Amino acid sequence: MTVVIGVFRIQRATSFVQALNRARSAAYIIWKIIDEPSKINNHSEIGLKKADLIGNIDFSNVFFSYPSRPDIPILNGISFNVKHAQTIALVGSSGSGKSTCIQLLQRFYDPYSGSIIIDGNQINQYNLNWLRQQIGVVSQEPVLFHTTIRQNILFGHDSATDEELHQAAKIANAHNFIMTLPDKYETQIGERGATLSGGQKQRIAIARALIRNPKILLLDEATSALDNESEKIVQEALDRAAQNRTTFVIAHRLSTIRYADKIIVMEKGKIVEEGDHETLMKIKGVYCELVEQQRLRQAEEDEDEEEEFEQKDRATSMSFCDRVRSNSLDVLSKRASTIISSYLFACSGEILTKRLRSKAFRAILRQEPAYFDQENHSTGALCTRLAIEASAVQGASGVHFGIIFQSLISMISGIILGFVFSWQLTLLIMGFLPVLLFGSISRIRLTARFESKDNKILENAGKVAVETIQNIRTVMQLTKEDHFYNEYCQLINIIYRSSLKRAHLSSIIFALSNSITFFTTAAFIALGAFLVDQNTITFQDMYMVFNSVAMLAQYASRSGGGKSTIIQLMERFYDPSFGSLLIDSKDLRSLNLQWYRSQIGIVSQESILFDMSIRENIAYGDNSRTDIPLDEIIQAAKNANIHHFIQSLPHGYETNCGTKGTQLSGGQKQRIAIARALIRNPKILLLDEATSALDSQSEKMVQEALDYAQQNRTSITIAHRLSTIQNADMICVIHNGSIVESGNHEQLLARNGRYFRLIQKIFK
Repeated sequence: MTVVIGVFRIQRATSFVQALNRARSAAYIIWKIIDEPSKINNHSEIGLKKADLIGNIDFSNVFFSYPSRPDIPILNGISFNVKHAQTIALVGSSGSGKSTCIQLLQRFYDPYSGSIIIDGNQINQYNLNWLRQQIGVVSQEPVLFHTTIRQNILFGHDSATDEELHQAAKIANAHNFIMTLPDKYETQIGERGATLSGGQKQRIAIARALIRNPKILLLDEATSALDNESEKIVQEALDRAAQNRTTFVIAHRLSTIRYADKIIVMEKGKIVEEGDHETLMKIKGVYCELVEQQRLRQAEEDEDEEEEFEQKDRATSMSFCDRVRSNSLDVLSKRASTIISSYLFACSGEILTKRLRSKAFRAILRQEPAYFDQENHSTGALCTRLAIEASAVQGASGVHFGIIFQSLISMISGIILGFVFSWQLTLLIMGFLPVLLFGSISRIRLTARFESKDNKILENAGKVAVETIQNIRTVMQLTKEDHFYNEYCQLINIIYRSSLKRAHLSSIIFALSNSITFFTTAAFIALGAFLVDQNTITFQDMYMVFNSVAMLAQYASRSGGGKSTIIQLMERFYDPSFGSLLIDSKDLRSLNLQWYRSQIGIVSQESILFDMSIRENIAYGDNSRTDIPLDEIIQAAKNANIHHFIQSLPHGYETNCGTKGTQLSGGQKQRIAIARALIRNPKILLLDEATSALDSQSEKMVQEALDYAQQNRTSITIAHRLSTIQNADMICVIHNGSIVESGNHEQLLARNGRYFRLIQKIFK
């Protein structure tokens, strides 16, 4: 008996060991981020800080390639110089290196070779934080933060006075429209300035750049996304802003740079022409050709640029309203074609999550724009509710109700059996059950109470983190890393103090409730030994009561569940308590474990890929060989319906998947996992909800790969979506740990049993 109890306790401890391992894995990733060194340290106090920066700039034989694409040169030995107060225009087609020059001036990157000299000193000799404070930036899509107009402008210079604030706004041609607003400078502008027009946002961004009185002004296509009227107003503001400052201008509309002191024409990372407008027009070279083409096709060019901007905006810096509009037609069109299959073949938990998300999304679509201006309706908050909270509700559905129901039935049946063998021992155990239940309920209520308080703070912290990371370049330009860091830490510290208190209380309750099981067992053994000694019961009766009732008391204190036990038994992670599992008429326990597992391929709901290349991840599926030919890897990828996607990547099969496959979508990861399973040519294929976490399009592609993978193999599939198992040779319906029905899809429907009722529930 003591050994049985000890083994059971060790088994219970495994769940906590698993939680500890998950925590260690998560901590490893976090610490890896924390310890990641930065080649360009903007927090360093080291570096030159001049009393007054003049603004003379020299590029000398600069070569550069982006770290993510080191084999593609962006700048090929460019050289030019800029004098104080000059306006320099950079002209050229997309990819010619114009914006790269702007980024190098802000030291987002350092050149691979060559030098950038400012006022006679190498750019990397200056203190980075101080240097960025001398630079004002206005980009094509200015980033404004979810706060007031005043605070957005003051992000350029925290200690500016109201007079300096108003003066910067006047120079930027923004003061007049700000004063017409109800709250004037205290007006909340919404997420990414959603309540303002494009021209108004640009003018506020110009004011933000000017309030720090920068010596260098960088204008990166600052008017290309504006209509003609807004462009005129903003251009006037830019012309005033450029006075007495070294100014770099990047523009597609050449009319905005014809009065620049120097125009530099770039092509494929090289300077092909240099001079003012009149000089370059006389040369009749590349610049002259660009001007003539723009004159002839101005309308077409404007339309194309506007379309290009809108596409870029949607791809990289969408506001939530943009995301809603861009996806609404797609969602509505797909809804008609998928609603029948979704409600027919999804299980209750998935249906509940889908219905909640779709209803919430439809409700969001119904809202007026003002709804999204509210602080608690930001992108981070709404997306969190759609992605996480809707899934959390699933905890009160389907499989969890089944677990609760199973526990109740098991408890009732166990108590009945206990009374049959020994009513004295059964009553003793039942006396401890209320204490165990009280402990579990207390922990649940305690957790719920703290979480309700913490969720709002977590939501706000999430908004700060999302807004900061999404706009990290702007944060760096404004040197506001410490500002957002402190704001985030203030929120996290509140949660930390709350979590610490919750952990102490929860641990005490958990320890007390779990210690009851030891007292229960001790009392049970003492009374049982006495009754055996009195010949009231036999030891076998005592053992039966212990199995039927005493274990139930320990189960009642456990939380969680829903493990794929059958799959784990098939992989021999555990052995069955009773009975046997036969493979080819041989007891599984008699087979060599390593050899047996090499015959099994598995694809789970959340496939884990390693931080290595796609080729290595697929080859990892067959560790019996050290060198798997590329032809076999390609064939496995073709069978998994992933080969064409891999071929479309720049590095093909050598593309790194990232930690846990973070560089890939869910469907792509699943198909690589299928290829990994197929490379070993397994005799048994285990599919544990392999498509339950995918969208409809990804699910279709993965399901096609799975259908191919199952050919000529013994396959065991666990699925919530019944559409994935309709064609199975045999469907086993399991209830309370027992097979209650088995047969193919048509046979089970004809029986009008549990499987049939499950299908009916999906229709409702």
